Amino acid sequence: MLTSRGRARFRRAPVSFGSVLLVSALAVVAPAGLSGCGPDCTEAELRVPPVAAESPQTPLTLRGTLTSDGAPVSGARLAFYSVRAGGKGSLIGYGTTDGSGTGELVVGGGLAALPYPPESVTGYEVTFDVLDTVDGVRYCETRATAALS
Repeated sequence: MLTSRGRARFRRAPVSFGSVLLVSALAVVAPAGLSGCGPDCTEAELRVPPVAAESPQTPLTLRGTLTSDGAPVSGARLAFYSVRAGGKGSLIGYGTTDGSGTGELVVGGGLAALPYPPESVTGYEVTFDVLDTVDGVRYCETRATAALS
């Protein structure tokens, strides 16, 4: 609704004690497994090897291996991020783990193709999100970082 001066007028909805109590109760019962590892997810480990590029334009193959109790986890989606000196990097892309639990992402343009100057990129991080399930199993969120030069 507009006032006579053309300004918007808002009506404040009444807030009941019951609605405040309901919101408070919902905040208390949030499941613990949504971040990190809780009782509703299975432990997982991610390993990431360092990568050295011959030049800024040399294609990069970034890898991450996801395991649980020493067994490979296949079919998991991994996210690959650049890591910068003095700050955070950005998402580069995704890869899916194979039968050996290894997922990879090839950056055809090398360090020069990343959204930051090649000299500022110091590494890469690979993550697995707890919200993803693999073959009906919810694995715990995990991440690992390695040098990229």
